[in-house]
Amino acid sequence: MRICLSFFLFVIALSLKGNPPIYFFPDLIRVEQALWQQKNFDRPDGHVKLEGLFGFHPAVYAKYGLDIKNMDSLRSFSVAQSLWLDYMCEFRDSLEADIAMIYGPVLVKSMSKEKIDNIGSRINKYKHPAEFQTLIKRVKINEDVEKKNQTKIKRIKLSEIPKFTVYTVKKGDNLWKISRKYPSASIDKLIEINKNTDVIYPGQKIRIPL
Repeated sequence: MRICLSFFLFVIALSLKGNPPIYFFPDLIRVEQALWQQKNFDRPDGHVKLEGLFGFHPAVYAKYGLDIKNMDSLRSFSVAQSLWLDYMCEFRDSLEADIAMIYGPVLVKSMSKEKIDNIGSRINKYKHPAEFQTLIKRVKINEDVEKKNQTKIKRIKLSEIPKFTVYTVKKGDNLWKISRKYPSASIDKLIEINKNTDVIYPGQKIRIPL
């Protein structure tokens, strides 16, 4: 991955100013993507499958050789950070890097400066928790965006986005000991997400819900 190390200090400066990069707000990324796809369901781009905590485009996980379904939340954050820095290197503008994280760099290149400023203003507004809650309240999406006349709708449930980490089993471990280390992971839950077995062995990697 191409990373501009000089931009790390810039990221810190943005955070201190109260406007950290968009990858600190995965929920906001996903909501903005859902709104965009709902608005563009008549276009091919409106049906692209965006995956993971950060709504990665298929081109992203192809570029980085990622297995989205088996990535834990820490790995996802690391990739999102690297991707944002790539966009920052490309556009030399933090606002355009934020927008590229949501819609992709190709769309950003086609936008006018006025449109970029308008989108950026809205995004920066919703980075504040109180404002983001007002966005959540009015966001509804179709259960199936491919059905234009679908009438049944539901709210986006960001809490349902899976979050987990990967734990390497050590000698002497058992599910009871592991569950004590991770309060959010009961023994039954560990068995359920690891192919319904309680047999583990040193070196084995198991998924732990966060």
